[in-house]
Amino acid sequence: MPERIPLDAGRLADLAERVAAHLGPAMLAEDAPEPPPLAQAAWHAMNALQRVAEQLPGGQLAGEPDTRLRSLNDLASHGESIVQAAMECLITEGYSAPDDIDQTKRRTTDLEQQVVDLKEALAERDQELDAARGANRDLISRLNRS
Repeated sequence: MPERIPLDAGRLADLAERVAAHLGPAMLAEDAPEPPPLAQAAWHAMNALQRVAEQLPGGQLAGEPDTRLRSLNDLASHGESIVQAAMECLITEGYSAPDDIDQTKRRTTDLEQQVVDLKEALAERDQELDAARGANRDLISRLNRS
């Protein structure tokens, strides 16, 4: 098994810089069309990596509490943007939005209740049919004896 090298501030910042080099032209060009949701999620993830690198020992903000707080707020904002971009990506791929999910859950619950009700009705009819068959056998038996 290869030796695992821990991520430190420098390696994490380098990773973020390489991601930015690939995504930057599409994300920062003023005349470019809006990038797809997956690219937006990757862009925010890269920004989040930069904020984390700043916080680590050896990072630019390791000893500056006020600036670290702003950086952490920025990190949280990028996290929310990643979630939003990921949701948009899922929606464009055909997955449901959260409202649709809640509606689907309610519909599923309703259908499950209908299944239970229909099974109960079927069981009642089976009992009635068994009783009718029993009565029919009894009548046929009486007819045969007479």
